[in-house]
Amino acid sequence: MNFLQVSKVQKAVIPLFLSNKDVCVKACTGSGKTLAFTVPLVQSLLKLNKEIQDGNRSQPDKHEIVALILAPSRELAMQIHKIVQDFREVVPEAFSMCYLIGGNKIEYDLQRIKEKGCNVVVGTVGRMFDLFKREVVSFKKLEILVMDEADKILEDGHETQVSHIMSVLPRQRRTGLFSATMTSQLKNLIKLGMRNPHFIEVRIENEGIFAFKQDKNDKSITIKEFDLNIDKEELKQQIKEISEVPSNLQNFYQVIENQAQKLPQLMGFLSKTKPSRLIIFFGTCASVDFHVIILRMLLSEKATFFKLHGKIDQKKRSKIYNEFKTQSNEMEGLHQILLTTDLAARGIDIPDVDWIIQYDPPQDSDQFVHRIGRTARAGRSGKSLIYLQKNEESYAEFLIKKQVKMELLENIADTPMKVPEIKAQVQVEMKQDRDLIDKASNAFVSFVRYYKEHALQYIFSMKLLDIGEVANAFFLFRVPRVKEILNIQLKSFTTDHSVKFEEIPYKDKNKEKQKEGVNKKRLEKMEWKKEKNNEEIEKEDKRKKNFSQGQKKKKKAENDWNEWEELQKEENLFKKLKQGKINIRQFNKQVYGDSDFEGESD
Repeated sequence: MNFLQVSKVQKAVIPLFLSNKDVCVKACTGSGKTLAFTVPLVQSLLKLNKEIQDGNRSQPDKHEIVALILAPSRELAMQIHKIVQDFREVVPEAFSMCYLIGGNKIEYDLQRIKEKGCNVVVGTVGRMFDLFKREVVSFKKLEILVMDEADKILEDGHETQVSHIMSVLPRQRRTGLFSATMTSQLKNLIKLGMRNPHFIEVRIENEGIFAFKQDKNDKSITIKEFDLNIDKEELKQQIKEISEVPSNLQNFYQVIENQAQKLPQLMGFLSKTKPSRLIIFFGTCASVDFHVIILRMLLSEKATFFKLHGKIDQKKRSKIYNEFKTQSNEMEGLHQILLTTDLAARGIDIPDVDWIIQYDPPQDSDQFVHRIGRTARAGRSGKSLIYLQKNEESYAEFLIKKQVKMELLENIADTPMKVPEIKAQVQVEMKQDRDLIDKASNAFVSFVRYYKEHALQYIFSMKLLDIGEVANAFFLFRVPRVKEILNIQLKSFTTDHSVKFEEIPYKDKNKEKQKEGVNKKRLEKMEWKKEKNNEEIEKEDKRKKNFSQGQKKKKKAENDWNEWEELQKEENLFKKLKQGKINIRQFNKQVYGDSDFEGESD
């Protein structure tokens, strides 16, 4: 594989892993972690194969997993599998190798396991847990478990699944957890599933000094290497400056007026930079979908654009990822630009990335480090740039305190286009394609919610965010109703009521047909409601009429009954009068209710 020397993390990890030790490794991105566990894995397979040949061990069945590598994303799993496959020539043929990830039909994986087997597996947690529940795979003969980007796996909500898988694995196994950060979730997992692990931390200092440090609670191994030519006082100072960011990475920040100014500044940056390979990070999938259309519209002559996020189906994601990896900007004379979310911030190795642009701020400082780690990998140099609005400028100071060196980059004054020009051009396109209006609206809503949920609210505050300029940044005609901004006045935004959305067609014939179908259903529903209302009105009128007639009948019946009772009463009193039981005065009083009435006498 043409490696002339091992990296620092490989030098620390490989001997321990080969000597049957559990390892928990915290190392900066791009430090060579993948080979640090792949080499011991291959060596262990060779050793196991010899034991099988000597008759000391039995050959695993097709469905029995010997080595399992778990990754947080499908892209990273495929990337690791490719590296493992590079060792196929030295790995005994007796061991089948495969990757098992979501996005593929489960039936496909079931058939592949049945036909080819899966002794060495690289997979995502969700798919492996699914296969385990179906009892398709067995972990009884597992020798090695590796979790790459373990903190990210747990952040994505797989803690319960991972804990369950680890609880059924053989105790006599080797476990390696590789992570860029050490979270409380990860520490709990270490307690559950590792035996006296060796904690190794790898940091790279800007002047080339590096150190591998054991956890404070376990000093059984501590490896340190320093440049002995540096005097002690300077050495102390440099050790203080140790950071998790590669030394060959320059980090810049640019302070802009508001969200709407980001696009002109990005256009100016791309116009003044030589053809490069860039990754631009956005906060949401909807923002990626919107901006890739806008940038292709405005800068098609200067760049080739790709997009990648978690809502794209797996086959298309793999195709885009491979196209971007293999595209050459020198041959095309154009920028090669990938617009993505934090899906691409962890573990994925894309060679020769020159610039990382953070269009939207990351949710936390760890994610900042993961994003910029897509460049300056394996000793190469790289640069990163983050756009900060005026109210967010303190984020740069926050990063500096986190040992990330930041340099201020001045704004580009002569940008190719200003916001009003861009807005006019984009809105012309919007009026011709309803889909672009929908994408702008979705991107706006998702950005507002992304910003509101930011971990550093004292820096990225909704109260200080100019929502009107955010609406301008997405070239909206009118602002969607979002509960997060219902009580906020949009001083810098003017609503355009002249545009009738329902009259704007979709360029995509399928979407237009769907819209027509929706409109037809809406009209039918309105007609149905109208008919229903008319029926209800008729029923109510009839009910009132029937009620009125019924009341009359009831009243008449009550009157008839009362008259009959009166007559019956008079008849009884008259009988008593004839029998002499009452006199005429008493009769008159009870019949007429008048004690002074004097009737005629015989």
